[in-house]
Amino acid sequence: VTMGMTGLDPAKTVGTYIEPKDWNALIDREDVRLIDTRNTYETLIGTFKGAVDPKTESFRQFPEWVAKNLDPKRDKSVAMFC
Repeated sequence: VTMGMTGLDPAKTVGTYIEPKDWNALIDREDVRLIDTRNTYETLIGTFKGAVDPKTESFRQFPEWVAKNLDPKRDKSVAMFC
């Protein structure tokens, strides 16, 4: 998966992986912003309550969406799934 950004290697620049058993507790927290990075077909089938769909058609659009929609002061904890 490429985001179209020079110097960014998604295989090396990663967040914290969450064990499946801890997922529901994480996304139930009030301070966690939940992002559904799947495609439109998948999100129409269903998603987690409160998840934000950035409506991007490719991962190359995701950095721009983040820049416009996430605030580091407000969104200190972000959980993403695909």
